[in-house]
Amino acid sequence: MKIKMIKKFLLVIGIVAICFFVFKVVKTNSKKEETVLPPPVVKTLTILTSNKDSEYVYSGVVQPHYKSQLAFQVGGKIIKKNVSVGDNVEQGAVLMELDSRDIEQAVKNSEAAVSLAEAKYKLAEDNLKRYEPLYQSKFISQAEYNNYVNADETAKDALEQANALHTQSLNQLDYCKLCADKSGVISGVDAEEGQVVTPGQKIITLVQNNQLEVEINVPENRIDQLKSAKEINISFSALSDVKLKGSLGEISPVANDASRTYRVRINLIDPPPSIKIGMSSSVSINENNSSSQIWIPLGAVYQPDLSPAVWVVKDNAVTLKNITVKDFGSDQVTVSDGLSEGDVVVTAGITKLREGQEVRVGGDN
Repeated sequence: MKIKMIKKFLLVIGIVAICFFVFKVVKTNSKKEETVLPPPVVKTLTILTSNKDSEYVYSGVVQPHYKSQLAFQVGGKIIKKNVSVGDNVEQGAVLMELDSRDIEQAVKNSEAAVSLAEAKYKLAEDNLKRYEPLYQSKFISQAEYNNYVNADETAKDALEQANALHTQSLNQLDYCKLCADKSGVISGVDAEEGQVVTPGQKIITLVQNNQLEVEINVPENRIDQLKSAKEINISFSALSDVKLKGSLGEISPVANDASRTYRVRINLIDPPPSIKIGMSSSVSINENNSSSQIWIPLGAVYQPDLSPAVWVVKDNAVTLKNITVKDFGSDQVTVSDGLSEGDVVVTAGITKLREGQEVRVGGDN
């Protein structure tokens, strides 16, 4: 009986101990949950309106302003090649030659035809001169005289035709030599010795390196501002010490179907000889802005849906404010609506904030 009482007593004591332990654990966790973390520190930017010039940077490639696709005007077999890719040539230099034996024979035939036509014309002219006095003296009839006149005119026409064919054959002989129409650099050769080519087939690409330009692609919303650019500066990846001024050249009237950008050519002003065709470059276009505008870093724009927004700090708490973006720069955006001068915008860690969250301002960047 006593043993049962002792067991019951120990059981009660165990239950009480377990309850006390559970109570302490719950109380400890409650204290931990009641611990409040301090508000996060955010970097901010105080909005100021600005009249500064806009600068947009585009990647480009150096291109020649003039490029010629040279071809033979007659067909034949190439027997001589005088140039290779990269060669500098002067105007009139012979680049390639065709086998001209058949055309030389045609020239000889045309020369013989001219000689024969000259002889016939001289005979007809002499006959006309000899019979004209007889006609005037009424010794021959009108019909006989007309025959001599017609023979003279026919012989004259035949001589003119023979001269024209001879000139044509001489031109074809000249066409057997492909010459440079301008001074420049050979950028492409599409035929070799021994190859038979046809008239008009592209043989050599000649670029003129006396006038260079940089080709860039500009978004459609920047075309109008580009036309009134204040200054254009060009730098080159391979030539860090070369900085050039540029002027606006040709703007393509048609946008690219895929990128919806327009091809723009920037003329290089006084380029040094170190500038080579095909070099990569950066084109900085400064635009003069007459009206005040608001600039914010690109990293401050938060876009949870289709509408861009920014986190604005007010009374040590953040609130999401929708904005209207006017233009995108290289690392900044222009805001046309939604912000006012004096607003404090969060510029870092924007994806970790929530509406109404308390924050501490760590500094203006």
